[in-house]
Amino acid sequence: MNTTIYGTAVSMAADATAMMPNDAATALTSSGPDERIKTLNFYSYTFIMPIICLFGLVGNSLNLVVLWRSKSLQTVSYIYIRWMAVADLFVMTLMIPFVLIKTPIVHMPATVHMARYQAHIQLLVINGFISISNILVVALALDRWLAICHATKTQSMRTHSSARKVVVFIYIGAFVLHIPYIFYRQVQPQMEMESNETTYRAGFNQEASIYTHARTRSSTKGSEYIAHAEKALLTANTTTNLVLRF
Repeated sequence: MNTTIYGTAVSMAADATAMMPNDAATALTSSGPDERIKTLNFYSYTFIMPIICLFGLVGNSLNLVVLWRSKSLQTVSYIYIRWMAVADLFVMTLMIPFVLIKTPIVHMPATVHMARYQAHIQLLVINGFISISNILVVALALDRWLAICHATKTQSMRTHSSARKVVVFIYIGAFVLHIPYIFYRQVQPQMEMESNETTYRAGFNQEASIYTHARTRSSTKGSEYIAHAEKALLTANTTTNLVLRF
C-alpha cells in the first residue's frame, strides 16, 4: 500500500517536472532543497496565484451582480450566499498586494506604510474574511436544514431581518477572533548597504512574551478549527437528515 502511494507520488512529481521549462526542470532536479523552494515560490507567486485571484475576482463579481439584480434570488438563503461572495471578493482583492510583495518580478517599495500594513493589517483582514466565508457556509447549511427539516416551526424565525443580523454578527465575530494577529509581527527598519537608505519590513515580534505568541497562535488556530469543524458537522447532519427523510 505505502509502496504504491510512494510510487504514484514520484510519478506525479516526475510528470510535473517534465511539463516545466528546461531551466526550471533543471533547477528542480539538480539543485538543493532551498533552490527547489525558491523555484516553486517563483512559479506559485508569479503565475498560479495571480490566475487564481483573477478568476476569483471575475467570478465573485459576476456572482454579486446576479444575486443583487435578480428579483427571484432575494430569499433568506441567498442573503448568506451574497455576503459569502462579498467576503470571497475581499479575500481575492487583499491577496493581490500579498502576491505582488512575494513575486520577484514586481518591485514593491519597502516603505514604512507598506511594512505597517504587512505587520498589523494583512493577516487580520485576510484571515478574517476567510473565516467569514467558512462560517457563512455553516450558517447557510443550518438555514437549509431548518427550512427542510423544520419548515413549519422555524418559518417565523427565518426572516430577512434575522439573516442580516446573523451576517453582521459573523462579520464582527470573525474579526474579533483574529485581533491577536495585530500583535504577531512588527515593523523592523534595516539599512541597505548599497544605497545607504533605510527600508522597512514586517518581522516576527521578538519583544513580545512567549505567552503572547502562544495565546495568539492558539486563538487564531482555534477559530479556524472551530469554523471547519462546525461546517463539517452541520453539513453531515443536514445530509443525514435529508437522506433519512427522503
